[in-house]
Amino acid sequence: MPPPPPPTSFIAVKAPTTKILSSSTTSNSDELMKKLSSRREQEAIKAPKKIEWEIVHPQPTSEGKKVLKFVIISDTHNKHDMLQLPEGDVFIHCGDMTDEGKLEDIEKFNQWVGTLPYKHKIVICGNHEVDISKLGKEKIQELFSNAIYLENSSVVIEGVKIYGTPYIPNMSDLPGEKKEYMCQFDNDYFYRSEEKLAEIFATIDPDTNILVTHTPPKGHLDGILKYGSPSLMTRMNELKDLKVNCFGHVHMGYGYEKIQNGVTVINAASDGDEHPIHFDYNV
Repeated sequence: MPPPPPPTSFIAVKAPTTKILSSSTTSNSDELMKKLSSRREQEAIKAPKKIEWEIVHPQPTSEGKKVLKFVIISDTHNKHDMLQLPEGDVFIHCGDMTDEGKLEDIEKFNQWVGTLPYKHKIVICGNHEVDISKLGKEKIQELFSNAIYLENSSVVIEGVKIYGTPYIPNMSDLPGEKKEYMCQFDNDYFYRSEEKLAEIFATIDPDTNILVTHTPPKGHLDGILKYGSPSLMTRMNELKDLKVNCFGHVHMGYGYEKIQNGVTVINAASDGDEHPIHFDYNV
C-alpha cells in the first residue's frame, strides 16, 4: 500500500475571505476554521518525543557527566523534510527513507542529510530501498556520502558502539493471511527467512550498546499481529551491554518502551505523520 499523501501545510492555507458571505459560505468557513484548529492541536501533540528515563552506558566514564543526544527517525518514505527535528549530537535513520530506493530519491535524501546540523549521522536501509539493495555495501555508502551507512557493521562514537543491520523477516514468515504478491520478495533484497536472520543477527558485535535495525524484535512495538523477528529478540537477550534498539518497519508500532534487561526499544516509524523520538545517553 503506498504511503498516504502528506498533510496540508497550515502555512499554505489562506484565511477565509471577509467579503460578503452567504449563510452557506459562512458555515463552510466556520467548518474550515474548526478543522484548522483541530489540525493545529494535533500538530502540537506530535512534537518530537523525548524518552523520560535515563540511559546510562554500561561502562560510564569516571566523571559520568558526558551526555550524547540521539535523534531517531524511520520510515519517512520521501517525507523527511516534513519533520520537526530537535537538537542533538547523533542522528539515526532506521531505513525506508524512500518508497522504492530510486537513485534520484536517495540523492535527494542524502542532500537533505547534508544540511542537518548533527555532528554524527547514521543510516541503514529498509525493505523499501529495493533499487539500491543489490549494489553492495561500498556503493551504497557512496550514495549516502553525508552519513555513515551501516550494513552488518558498526561504528564507535565517543565510546558508544552502534551496530546497524537492515535485514527483515520474509513476508511468508509473518503471522496472518498472506497474499501471493506479498511474498514475491522472500529471500531477496533485504528479506530473509528466520533461519537466515538468526545467522545474520548472530554476527552482531557482542559489545554493542545501540542496535539499529529495520525490523522490530518479536513482541515489542511490532503491531497487533506481532510482525517482529524472534531471531532478533533472541540475539538481543544475549547482548549484555545493549542499552537501546531503534527500528521502524511496522508503522502502527510507533513509540518506545523499556523491556527486559533494561533495554529501551524505540519504533520511530514516521511516514510523515509521527515525529522523531530523541533521548539522552549518559556516557
